[in-house]
Amino acid sequence: CARAARHFSEDELPLGDERQTPDDYVRQVSATTGLPHVLVRRNMSKIGGVMSEMKDVLAGLTRNLDLRILDEGFGEASGQPLSFFPRTQLLGVVLPNNSPGVHSLWIPAVPLKIPLVLKPGSSEPWTPFRVIQALIKAGVPREAFSFYPTDHAGAGEILRRTGRGMVFGDALSTGVWKDDPRVEVHGPGYSKIVIGEDCINEWEKYLDVMVTSIADNGGRSCINASAVWVPSRATEISEALAERLSRIVPRDAADEAAQLAPF
Repeated sequence: CARAARHFSEDELPLGDERQTPDDYVRQVSATTGLPHVLVRRNMSKIGGVMSEMKDVLAGLTRNLDLRILDEGFGEASGQPLSFFPRTQLLGVVLPNNSPGVHSLWIPAVPLKIPLVLKPGSSEPWTPFRVIQALIKAGVPREAFSFYPTDHAGAGEILRRTGRGMVFGDALSTGVWKDDPRVEVHGPGYSKIVIGEDCINEWEKYLDVMVTSIADNGGRSCINASAVWVPSRATEISEALAERLSRIVPRDAADEAAQLAPF
């Protein structure tokens, strides 16, 4: 994964019949998603960082399990015998359009040796395809990846036919899977900022956090805050937020100060 991170961030990659540089990729993602270049690069860096730090990611996911157990199927942890077997032979992932950074969530399946069946978002097929090409260039077998730019019916078929799945989308598209224990659902965000009675008189201290939570990444992440709940002083806080957020204005996609996605 560390080798793939270098390819993803720095090298030219063969995409289709052409070779694409990171700058080409940035312009391409911006053109179809509306994200300004600076936010595309920030998300690109996030994905590269996850791949570079995959050893720590796996330590967190496995609670510092000796990774040889994943290869051999058995071993010991803290003196206790353990066995390991995969719960699925395929992971199906129905991907979103909102932000490239979410693609870091399925990458750990690769070092865990689970083949992937990916359905890209219609406006953002570029990032998962580029990640796949970087992993292949780093030595992962091509056979580990299936890539299907299909419609909603095709997405449903992928999740039905794979042993485990992840789905991203709105309440309508993810609601079908919310009671299926095989599928991990990433639906619309419901993040809220809550200021209690004990802190409300010091609300100015938290204004930067509120603005960032609402507006960072163009407001497109599923973890962006959708409301601020307060016991009092709502008018003051609303006016202060309005003043700060009104400074965010439309800019050229290549402007380093751009913070909005126009569509």
